Amino acid sequence: MDLSEKIKIAVVEPLNLPTPDGALPLMAVDFANDDEKYWMKLTDTVYSRPLVIDTHNGGWIEMFKISGKGLINRHRHSTPALVYCLEGSFGYLEHDWVLGPNSFLYEPVGESHTFVCYSEGGMKALAIMYGPLTIVDETGKDLFTIDSLGVLDIYKKHCVEVGLGEEFAESLVR
Repeated sequence: MDLSEKIKIAVVEPLNLPTPDGALPLMAVDFANDDEKYWMKLTDTVYSRPLVIDTHNGGWIEMFKISGKGLINRHRHSTPALVYCLEGSFGYLEHDWVLGPNSFLYEPVGESHTFVCYSEGGMKALAIMYGPLTIVDETGKDLFTIDSLGVLDIYKKHCVEVGLGEEFAESLVR
């Protein structure tokens, strides 16, 4: 039996194994609902919508958007960050490339960069980050750091303010 035949068999039969003890439950997030109350305002033009906040491993997955041309403060990651552009275009002041929809970016550990939206209509992306994000000044000096617990804290406050309640933010924790 060749591999394609094995794959056909595998997808027909559901796997009925118990979830291992201590395993976190599966999480599926429908982010097609783009209601503004799910988006927390970070600056006048930058918004974040956490999808998963992994307090056990120190990471978070979020959609972020910039309304119109604008930027996200200069920062660096302590672990690799992954960004997938959904709409619009963006680049970094420190580099000469621009990425558009359906583009993927791998950000290596320690690189400081200033995220810039070049699209008049703004941009939207999905970002996967594990480990703290440090905001730096124009010389690279650390200004402040945020981690998954900090993201959870500010998103809880946002959710209370817009009527979603702390429980909504806590439902994203893994």
